[in-house]
Amino acid sequence: MNHSRSECVFATGIPLTWMEKAYAALSPVAFNCAHLVERFRGASEEEQKSRLGYVLRRDRSSIWFHGASAGEMAAAGALVTVLRDQGYRFESVYTAANRAGVDYIRRTDERASAIGLMPWDTPDCLSRALDRWNPRVIFLVETELWPRFVFEASSRGIPVFSVSARIYPADLMLYRMIRPFISPTLQRITRIFVQDEVERDRFVQIGAPEDRCLSAGNLKYIGIRSTIFRDEGLAQELGISERDQIVVFGSLHPDETAKLFDAIERIVSMNLRVIVAPRHMTSVEGITHEATRRGLNFSRRTNVSTAKQWRLLILDSMGELSRIYSLATCAVVGGGFERHGGHNPYEPVIAGAPVAFGLHFFHFDSEARALRSVTPTAQVGEVDELNRLLTSWLADEALRRRVLELQRSVLPDGSAIAARYMEALEPWLSDCDG
Repeated sequence: MNHSRSECVFATGIPLTWMEKAYAALSPVAFNCAHLVERFRGASEEEQKSRLGYVLRRDRSSIWFHGASAGEMAAAGALVTVLRDQGYRFESVYTAANRAGVDYIRRTDERASAIGLMPWDTPDCLSRALDRWNPRVIFLVETELWPRFVFEASSRGIPVFSVSARIYPADLMLYRMIRPFISPTLQRITRIFVQDEVERDRFVQIGAPEDRCLSAGNLKYIGIRSTIFRDEGLAQELGISERDQIVVFGSLHPDETAKLFDAIERIVSMNLRVIVAPRHMTSVEGITHEATRRGLNFSRRTNVSTAKQWRLLILDSMGELSRIYSLATCAVVGGGFERHGGHNPYEPVIAGAPVAFGLHFFHFDSEARALRSVTPTAQVGEVDELNRLLTSWLADEALRRRVLELQRSVLPDGSAIAARYMEALEPWLSDCDG
């Protein structure tokens, strides 16, 4: 997989197609409208400047990491950690498509040189940002394939890498339809590091060069811990003792919350404790209303009191779910009890809790398939089925330990993923040494 840096030349010099020229002509109009909408919705002056490419100037060249939201920023942060651990020295600059991604990096990378919203995909906005940050390398996380961004970078001879790359199954048909438009963008990317062979096949279908599309793994799994860590500080803050059994319902969508509330109430009635983490903060009020209607003893995370022995805790804060999973006796991951595609079912397993999940996990098909291969009963379709599963897990510690052991046995090898990335990227990072 080792390549010389000179090979990146073939990713540059691809002229714009007529469709890309049309996109370049029309995109300023579309993004100006988006800019006005963001201003109307209260975007700060700093956010507006970042969108227009007026980012803070850097005295030294940097490495630019871009992802859509918090999940992609977690993958970017994992790559940054590995690069630094390998001795590379660089200024890290980050952009995200939304505030959640920006806020995540601000919380997790104190050494970040600059953080902002992604500039609009227009020649002027991108040129300003590229001039001010002068990146030596750009990393695009998952499916961030902005045509003008890739063109502007490649025309300057900047290596662009798509990392942890994936295409959601529901989007594959659209990408096939626009293959004549998106294919040149994929050909300008220096390397596309996909999560697995299924994703590699999808990228090749939409025009990615086979010899530059490599299966390297999901960056989110680089930091998998071999030992299980319980966040005792958080437990104390929430008034949770080691004797408490906690069931965490993570990343629930509103329709799933309504569907699963009977199961939540049933666990509470067993004198156990439940933590519900909605997928979107806009769902918090609805969960609060339903808990009040049912007469449940609940608290919200932002005003929890250890003096109050809550039975239901509603997570109304961002960025804490992975820590919450470390306190779970067992967990239920949402997104798959209705047709949302599921959310990462490995997260609670990594934290040390056996996981149950729904049937519609097409966004995390490989993870769901791996878990199903060792614990087939963990994937459930009906609330009654989930109730029986959770009851059996909660009643039998030995069974829970066996399930967790089996589920952890299929977790990806984070060190192997890191090694694959480092081997492949080394030729383009040699000037970051020392």
